[in-house]
Amino acid sequence: LNTKLGDKQDLEKVVPEIPIVGEVPYIKDRETRQFVDLHDRSILAESFRILGTNINYMLLDADLSEGRVIYVTSTIKGEGKTFAAVNLSLAYASLDNRVLLIGADLRNPQLHTYMGVSKNTEGLADYLTGKSDDWQRSLMEGPLQAPNYNVLIAGAVPHNSAELLANKRFKKLLDEAKKSFDYIIIDTAPTILV
Repeated sequence: LNTKLGDKQDLEKVVPEIPIVGEVPYIKDRETRQFVDLHDRSILAESFRILGTNINYMLLDADLSEGRVIYVTSTIKGEGKTFAAVNLSLAYASLDNRVLLIGADLRNPQLHTYMGVSKNTEGLADYLTGKSDDWQRSLMEGPLQAPNYNVLIAGAVPHNSAELLANKRFKKLLDEAKKSFDYIIIDTAPTILV
């Protein structure tokens, strides 16, 4: 009657054809849910570095002349998308990569809580709606003041979020970002809601 996945082996039994790129430990303490510094050697930090390395292995065919775009999603709210996106981006930044973390969950943004700012702070939604012509003006330094690490939070929640992400401005943003960053990590909305 147990329908939960307890470990990697449970998942491999159900879907053996899908590769597992990493395992992240369960963290109860909210204070240690992200890297403490760029040289962090905790189990959490190392698990995300391994995840980043394994993702790179899967992206071997990607064009290395431009930055790589990685979407982080889940099925429903509360499964750890933002947690994974923040820590994966910090793992890449800790290896001296130029990283942009984008909060693209325009329905229920959470990235602002990691940044310690109001969710109405200017961000992606302002650029997509045309309130701002320059998305780079909304960039902020990421946690830990890592060099070459920037964050673009979602901004104020718009009423037409799905349409905004489908417009040409988002593609333009990504095309421009690929020229300036090695990795663009995108924290997206849960797929079942969309």
